[in-house]
Amino acid sequence: MIRKSLKQDNTKLKGEVEIDTGFFGGKGYGGENNERLSHVMTKKSIVNVAVERGGKIKAEIIPVASAQIMESFIKRNIESKATKIFTDTSAVYVRSDIVYKRESVNHSKKEYVRGKAHVNTVETFFSHLKRSIKGTFKAISKQHLQSYLDAFVFHYNNRGNDNQRFGVLLNTLLRA
Repeated sequence: MIRKSLKQDNTKLKGEVEIDTGFFGGKGYGGENNERLSHVMTKKSIVNVAVERGGKIKAEIIPVASAQIMESFIKRNIESKATKIFTDTSAVYVRSDIVYKRESVNHSKKEYVRGKAHVNTVETFFSHLKRSIKGTFKAISKQHLQSYLDAFVFHYNNRGNDNQRFGVLLNTLLRA
């Protein structure tokens, strides 16, 4: 009940926004040069995350990692005016170049930061999420993953003051 009450709102992110995709669940690891990549990834849930530097975060499960799906995710969650996005060099972001100013880092060339260009905030969120799932929940089914993402987004977006976060949580539950 509590997790289901913590839906993400429709407010769009703005300013400097990092975007990345993560893979959750299933067994094995599929790196970029792994021949088993498509087989491994079909068993995993694919999650897009966008984080406004110094602000809020959005996360959602997507069916496939494609340029069309990424474009839809970006349009729904990120303001187009005066927004700069930071990504890796994945081809799924190419369509966003028409509307957004974008800088990217090339992880395959061991480039993780170049000036302001990085996706470290998103990767930190993924790391925290994966450690929490493994350490607390052990495993989460694909069916319930989005509600767990919503809860982690709620905690991230209400970080900083536990008393205020509790008040927001209580208010959210009373309105549900």
